[in-house]
Amino acid sequence: MRLPPIMLALTTIGFAATACSAGTPAPPATTNGAQTKAETMISGEMATAIGLGPLTPACNVPGALDIGVSFSCTAARTTQPPGDPIQITGTINPDGHLGLVTSNLISAAALPSFERQAASQLNESAGANFTAESVDCGNNAVVLGADKVLRCALIMPASGQVYDLDLAVTDLDGRHFALKVADAPRP
Repeated sequence: MRLPPIMLALTTIGFAATACSAGTPAPPATTNGAQTKAETMISGEMATAIGLGPLTPACNVPGALDIGVSFSCTAARTTQPPGDPIQITGTINPDGHLGLVTSNLISAAALPSFERQAASQLNESAGANFTAESVDCGNNAVVLGADKVLRCALIMPASGQVYDLDLAVTDLDGRHFALKVADAPRP
């Protein structure tokens, strides 16, 4: 699922199903310049597009400005609770511009696809009749921790009881994950 890009300033930021990506309007001139541009993009347009509040970026200096060279960045949330850092890969694109893509972020716009797929998987495995509304993964972007688990709520249609539903995400497109429903409802 690809959502239409959002134009911000002179930089295009687009949301794929789960990752946030951004590209520079002009190629960086030096490797230190690439690091600085990446950090500026992350704390500016990318932070706004993700919607989790201010971000404090830290990027490695790329080894070269050659096409395809990648370097890693992280972005720490400055709001409480801080949570896991966002993992970002910077790449020098074929046009010489800098591209940034997150690798552990599920955008708010992508959460409904996770909810629909979880309900579908539950119906297939348990012979149940859950709808996407039976699964609630929240309304804000989610940064996955090292365990790659997205915690959602499973609402039982008949009783209204709510159970924790963990989605062990194996890819960020919302199509592949293992489900685990808690043994007991939330208190």
